[in-house]
Amino acid sequence: MTFVNPASLGNRRFVVQEGRIRFFAAPKAVVVLGDHRLNYQICQIVFNKKDGSLFVSTPYFGAGSGIVTSASIASGPPHTISLRQGGKVTSHLVKLSHHPDGRVHFSQTGKVKTEIIRRSFSLADSIGEVFELHIYHAAGFKALDLATRKTDRVYLRYIFKGAVPAALTIRAEWRRKAAIEANTDPPNGIVPPITAVKHRRTGAESLVALLGQPTGWPLRDHLLMLSCHATRPLKNIARPTMILMGGWDPAEVREIGQEVKQTGCLVWLYPIEEARKLAQQIGSIDLVGPAGAA
Repeated sequence: MTFVNPASLGNRRFVVQEGRIRFFAAPKAVVVLGDHRLNYQICQIVFNKKDGSLFVSTPYFGAGSGIVTSASIASGPPHTISLRQGGKVTSHLVKLSHHPDGRVHFSQTGKVKTEIIRRSFSLADSIGEVFELHIYHAAGFKALDLATRKTDRVYLRYIFKGAVPAALTIRAEWRRKAAIEANTDPPNGIVPPITAVKHRRTGAESLVALLGQPTGWPLRDHLLMLSCHATRPLKNIARPTMILMGGWDPAEVREIGQEVKQTGCLVWLYPIEEARKLAQQIGSIDLVGPAGAA
């Protein structure tokens, strides 16, 4: 897997440098997966100019109803998550909203009730994983027409050799600029907007795109580190499907040696079978009409 040159697609104008870090500073970003023939728009990441809130949506997914929940993580391993327990059905594509104070919820103005809520880490003074988006069969997403791309956003393209893998995971981590700069190799080197990062525990390297808020916007001390990698396909998923997990517990501990424990997260799954019947059993967050209605 490779990135397309960051200067392509008009991305050059979004690249800024602060200290020894170069990154994409844009109000909006679109993550694109593809090969050298087709490109699929997967998700949109938007920053709020007023307070720095972060929003993640998937308006390019052509699916029907889904299930959303604030799930508890059972002790393990293996870790199990129940979507039905505390879950609700929706016939709309919701967005993940992560606010500076750590409040995280699923919403879509005028379409769903904001009931799926969780307390996560603060964007203002902490770090952590914002979301994982698991994609199965990317052909279910809207293709990107390079000739009609919009100029108000940066397009982060992950291009694969050969066909796009059947299963992929997009991960977004919120990190301090100071820590990224302090861990550069060589120590005095410039960090490019697309850079290799080594995992501390496994030693594995991956390419990440560095995305930050424009000059003059809030929360300028942090960056999003976006990565994408192929994962193992699941035999029981034969059609385009997406699962998002976000709103995790804080990832930092107060004392050295303490273990970070995750007790839950927000989850969405699209699409689901028999949405109308399931909505009658567990309820819906839709504001208008029954979930799963034709």
